[in-house]
Amino acid sequence: MNNKFSVPSFELSGEVRQELIQIAFSQNEPRANRVRARVLLGHAGGVDLVMIVKYLKVHRAQAIRTIERALQEGVLESVLPPLDAQGCRDA
Repeated sequence: MNNKFSVPSFELSGEVRQELIQIAFSQNEPRANRVRARVLLGHAGGVDLVMIVKYLKVHRAQAIRTIERALQEGVLESVLPPLDAQGCRDA
């Protein structure tokens, strides 16, 4: 039985990469958003999924869900919560 799980890769534009870096290392963002941003940065940088999971100390399923969600919804939309009616984030 093969334990390898293939996750499609993606590339980040310069603007999106800078935004993710800002989120990943911000003290004002919730921890969940910072972890999601770091997972996406690592995956887009070509780091193996196993290494991302070990380094960030997250479950493999969480990392896979984050990547799949980014492919479906868009990278920044998957990291940041949606805006409310006043234009504020609920996080």
